[in-house]
Amino acid sequence: MPYELRRELIDGQLCRLSIGLDPVDDYLDFLRCRCRPNTWLNYAHDLKIFFNTVDKPLWPPPVSRTSSYRTVAP
Repeated sequence: MPYELRRELIDGQLCRLSIGLDPVDDYLDFLRCRCRPNTWLNYAHDLKIFFNTVDKPLWPPPVSRTSSYRTVAP
């Protein structure tokens, strides 16, 4: 599923960014309070590109902790 970056504007001011994944949207809401607008927009764009490229479901995690350890230390 291709994710698109949605922007909400109020009186010409950017007030919300989302890509349609609840955990990612929550993180973007957190960043809204912590970052400058351009940084926030760049994070949203990069996350959109990442999740469109990975093409795996966000939840449940497709990779478990055990399988990660097997890859790092065979």
